[in-house]
Amino acid sequence: MRVWLLLLSILILGACSPFEQKSTYDETKKMVIDVQKTEDGKAFWEHSMQDPKFMDSMAKSMTAQQKELMKQLMTDPAYMKEWEEFWKQPTQQQELEKLLKSSSL
Repeated sequence: MRVWLLLLSILILGACSPFEQKSTYDETKKMVIDVQKTEDGKAFWEHSMQDPKFMDSMAKSMTAQQKELMKQLMTDPAYMKEWEEFWKQPTQQQELEKLLKSSSL
C-alpha cells in the first residue's frame, strides 16, 4: 500500500512540475514495452489473464472494435473491390461451392 501511495505522490508531483515534458508516441510505446518485459509486468499480465472479469471485459471491447472495423470496411469501395477480385478467383469459387453443398443451410 505504501508503494502505491509513493508512486501516486511521485506521479502527482511530476505532473505539477514547472518543466513541461512531452513524450512522443514512440517514447511512450518504448516505455510501456519495457515495463511489460519486467517481472512485475509479466506478473501483472499473468494475473490479469486469469481474472474472468478482465477477460470478459477484454473480449467485449474487442468485439465492439471488430464490429466498428467491419462497418468501416464494408463501406470502403477499395475494400469491396478487393473482395470482388478475391471471389472471382476460380479456386475460391470452387471452395465456396463445396462449402455450400456440404452445409445443411
